[in-house]
Amino acid sequence: MDTQNNFNNNSDDDDDDTNMQVYSNAVVQQHVQALRDIIICPELQLETHYDRSLTAAHKYLGDGLHEATGRTVYEEGIIHSLPIIFLKLNLMPGQILPIIARSSDVKLILKYAIFRNRSFGVCYKLNENKRTFGTIAEVYEHSVEIETSQSFQIKAMGHQRFEIVQVSKFPESHEQSLALAKIKIIPDITLTHPYNTLCLHPKKRNTSHGEMCRKRDMWQTQWPDWVYKQFDVYELASRLSKKVKMLYKDVKISDDPCLLSFQVTRLGIFSQEQVSELLGMESTNLRLQYELQYWNKTQSMQKFLCARPGCSVPVCNMSNVFPMSPEGPQGAYCNSWGIIHEMITVTELDNDLDVISVGSPSTECCWFPGYKWTIILCPNCQSHLGWSYLADENLTLTPRLFYGLTIRAITSIKNYLVPDRERLEEINDGEMMFAPPAEAPTAPPLAAVASPQVRAQTDMNPASRPIGLSTPLMLGQLLLDFGRLDSTCRRHDLVVNVDCLVSVAQATYQQLEQLSAIALPMEELSFVRMWRTLILKRVQDIFELEKHRCAEHFIRVMPNLPVPAPLADLLYSLGQLHSRALGTVFDMIPPERPAMPQLWWTLDNQILDHWCLLTARMSTLYMMKEFPAKNDFKDRAIGMTSIQDHANIRSVKSLTNEPTSADGFIRFVNDELFTNPFPFVNSNLRFVEGLERESILRTYVGVYVTGTNS
Repeated sequence: MDTQNNFNNNSDDDDDDTNMQVYSNAVVQQHVQALRDIIICPELQLETHYDRSLTAAHKYLGDGLHEATGRTVYEEGIIHSLPIIFLKLNLMPGQILPIIARSSDVKLILKYAIFRNRSFGVCYKLNENKRTFGTIAEVYEHSVEIETSQSFQIKAMGHQRFEIVQVSKFPESHEQSLALAKIKIIPDITLTHPYNTLCLHPKKRNTSHGEMCRKRDMWQTQWPDWVYKQFDVYELASRLSKKVKMLYKDVKISDDPCLLSFQVTRLGIFSQEQVSELLGMESTNLRLQYELQYWNKTQSMQKFLCARPGCSVPVCNMSNVFPMSPEGPQGAYCNSWGIIHEMITVTELDNDLDVISVGSPSTECCWFPGYKWTIILCPNCQSHLGWSYLADENLTLTPRLFYGLTIRAITSIKNYLVPDRERLEEINDGEMMFAPPAEAPTAPPLAAVASPQVRAQTDMNPASRPIGLSTPLMLGQLLLDFGRLDSTCRRHDLVVNVDCLVSVAQATYQQLEQLSAIALPMEELSFVRMWRTLILKRVQDIFELEKHRCAEHFIRVMPNLPVPAPLADLLYSLGQLHSRALGTVFDMIPPERPAMPQLWWTLDNQILDHWCLLTARMSTLYMMKEFPAKNDFKDRAIGMTSIQDHANIRSVKSLTNEPTSADGFIRFVNDELFTNPFPFVNSNLRFVEGLERESILRTYVGVYVTGTNS
């Protein structure tokens, strides 16, 4: 009975619950309909942050790309052949390069690279009078149908850096932006803590040293800790990171010094020419020093300016730079026409900059999915500045609006001269950096190098003290050689007097004339001119390796060029000497090019052809040797010698005991070899005394006769 009642009660309760549920649903539906009629302001909508990985994926290239596997690593120290594209941009190691190949020439070189080993070189431009550097790009994704399609897409990534040794036209192409080049790989060198060589504990020399450990090891040297910090790669990276973070608050900085040295080149501060020079620096330490000095030089410039000559309208603050890609704020992108743009993203432009917008917003081939782009022009000169990007109205992306400025359209400073990489100066915050050439001190005289009084005066000024690193670095005119604590090395330049080196050339030509049964294929004046040109070429090669830059009006000749033996003797004797006796590094440099240079300052192709014909014809009668290799230039002591003439009698002395008897003899037969020779009276080691020069010169030239026409 009770059970039945309970059942009925429960049934009544269920009916009440059902009615209540229907009522509640009707109320909820009314509330939902009312909410739909309410317009929510954009500030209260849930914003979606843009997925930056979409930018690095370059989705606009399409989804059907074939992913390649494997990696090609080029060996250092040997010459490689590589196809080159000059793209008016610098590709950094680790940077992605997208390309839409439409032109027949670009498709030709990319097909060649893909079918070979998927590698090609990217350079900003080919430099005629100085060295050209670039980065090897390796294709990791490409279109499947590259043979039959009218255009195809690739994605490549920068890896190793290189220097062009020799360049030629790419086969079957007349496009000047394509080439086939001989290259050599630039090694990545990072000098470790300079304190390591001071550590007395052998097991801790390859580990990082704390502050207390550094102070304990400082007692071994007279130099304070701050001197060594100028070459500590982590100290340099820390200083540069602080400066970058002060200006670019939204940019993430790498902790690795090598990556940091490349990362700061993609912040819109450096010009393309400067970035190209930075690519050629082997040492991470030197790159960081250069970047720090330039940053300090331009730290008052806080705005990007229009780069068009005569315009220089302020565009935006540098602090507005922010990244829209995991690669950073600056990247390379390719439009549908196959044109590659290097662009940096900023949050906003100057308030008073009323840019000119061209066309209506478009999503075609957009580099940032979810945004519409519009071309913007400078309001002053109407040149192309970049693009404005506005998020799609159906999406709640943040940022809603930003700008992309093409790198070629902006600059950070006007009329700035590139500093000389060889010299350093002390700037106001105690950092040793590179100095402009105009501010560089002149080389000290040789007497000052060895003078104890000068050394004592130098010791009083810590900024100018020479110090004792296994790899030398320049500090003003001082050569820093950490690890040699007793080093007092300085630099001294010896200018090779090419103009006066005539007599051996004339005597050699006369000897060849006597040996030849027919007339020689070139006259004596042309022979002497070529003789001087090759000496200038040799000194320019030495200068390039000593100073890490090409000489003005650099001369290029074919490799393995044959030269007469007397000329080869002189060429092989020229080079650099690190004199342990004097604590000085002696560099041989070419003379300054005059305003009205003589003919031997340029290489005449017709004379070169006649020279090759002459040496080939006379090679069976007279000894010929190959032009010296460029990297064979160290430990040459002929610069330590001096000559003294009395009528036709010549004597040779040496400043130190480092020159050999061959150096003394070559100095004897050649004329005034250096424009700034050491005084004969200051030399104390006598090689040759009171010999008749003309007869010895004729005998010397005749020694290399190997046959006769009889």
